[in-house]
Amino acid sequence: VKASPITRSNKPLPSPSKGLLKNPASPASRSPKTVRIVEGADDEFHELGKRKHEPDLHLGDTIAPKRAKSLLSNENQDKKHQDNSSKHGQEKPKNQQITSVPVLKPKPRNFPGFSYTDVAIGSGKQAQPGSKVTVKVKDHSTGKKGTYESLTFMVGLRDVATGLDKGVVGIREGGSRVLQLEPSTNDVKIGSFPKDEAVSLDVVLEKVI
Repeated sequence: VKASPITRSNKPLPSPSKGLLKNPASPASRSPKTVRIVEGADDEFHELGKRKHEPDLHLGDTIAPKRAKSLLSNENQDKKHQDNSSKHGQEKPKNQQITSVPVLKPKPRNFPGFSYTDVAIGSGKQAQPGSKVTVKVKDHSTGKKGTYESLTFMVGLRDVATGLDKGVVGIREGGSRVLQLEPSTNDVKIGSFPKDEAVSLDVVLEKVI
């Protein structure tokens, strides 16, 4: 069997296009998120980030080198501005005002030796084991006439009564609870309160240090 002879076409190869070219892909396949550029007649594409300065470009579009350089310059300036903003202007203020929201339907939660009822939910940091906290406590039975006593301790070290130590976990700064301690968990004297007796305390978390 004889092989067919190889024929060569005399037609010149199409020259690469320059300038702004639209990709023949359908509009549905285009993404508004990125653009691609080609430098001169080179076929090597380079992706840019989110389009912002060239809203008429789509994925697969090619642009002239001058326009590409301008777009890259704008993108780099934006990135530099965002980095500076994150370092200096976007940090959360350190002294945010602590607020609290009353609990509409307080429900007691029972644990071995103590129970508590959330009265208000705070907006600040949350007390966890290992946190150093400052709380205000007073006799719940005195109502609004009672006087608060301030205590500072490390949660989990049992520097205070076991019921208070465990009962403050989960409170946020500004929040408050009514804490019921049985004699078994009132094992360390709390301020002026008697030890080894059942007590009912109003507890307000002032600060997580």
